[in-house]
Amino acid sequence: MGLEGLDRDIRRLSKGDNPALRQKADDLKVRKEFLFENVRDFVEQQFSMFAASVPDKIMEKYLRDMKLSNVEQQDFHRMHAIIKKMVKPLNDVHSRRRKKAKRGILDLKKTLRDNVACQGLLFEPRWKAKKIDRPDMVVLCDVSRSVEMVARFMLLFLYSLHEEIAKIRSFIFCSNMVDVSSLFDEYEVAEALIRIKKGTGLGIHLGRTDYGQAFRDFKENGLDRVTNKTTVLILGDARNNYGDPETAIMDIIHKRGKRVIWLNPEFPPFWGTGDSEMRKYLPFCTLARECSSINHLERVVGSILKAG
Repeated sequence: MGLEGLDRDIRRLSKGDNPALRQKADDLKVRKEFLFENVRDFVEQQFSMFAASVPDKIMEKYLRDMKLSNVEQQDFHRMHAIIKKMVKPLNDVHSRRRKKAKRGILDLKKTLRDNVACQGLLFEPRWKAKKIDRPDMVVLCDVSRSVEMVARFMLLFLYSLHEEIAKIRSFIFCSNMVDVSSLFDEYEVAEALIRIKKGTGLGIHLGRTDYGQAFRDFKENGLDRVTNKTTVLILGDARNNYGDPETAIMDIIHKRGKRVIWLNPEFPPFWGTGDSEMRKYLPFCTLARECSSINHLERVVGSILKAG
């Protein structure tokens, strides 16, 4: 395909003092990444079509790294099973942390004081128990067509965690933003996701994506949920159809919350290209990561739970 020659041209153009040539080198880098992404998409889509006879172990490994936007309907049940398997260790680890916290470290002074009547025998030890708070999370999820599959699996992943592990408040947006937390209180996760996809009766407008309007809606109806203990988790490609990105509201969220984590399903070289406002949002993010597979999701959610 002439890849070596292309890399050689990029290096040569990057070394020059001419700004136009350096810009050309940058454009070639982006186009190269775009080509690789397109090839990857094509291969994944073709593999899904002919994967019925592939052994389960190989298929699971493949689906863990597969771009969620390429997952076919026929593979949904496999993905749900994989997510359930991935979430179990997280639930187990944090359940053990809570159990250990109930026991704590021996409080020697209190133990001696309470066991004076036992002539020095420590029949009833007393413990210093450190309280472990559940992570407080507010999730803002882009459900426009380009991101809906990633949003589906992220919400499935989050709500598969036991209630005791994380307190989650969820908002979805496209042309506007609405609170859907009550859906997950009322229905099982799978049913709630179906209702979110349909959008019926939720007040969500599934037109042109408008991050500015979504943030204005959140400021009006959801900002009071954010405290200095809150992790704000945003999932979206930041493609705003050239509207006002409302970075001032992002600044308020950043200052008010504990941290802001942005998960973008696009490859980082595409951030800030075209109508993407990602580069403008980055200064207000504690952490920004590509998130296009369930392996990405597992790593990010795991790190959030560890940090508390």
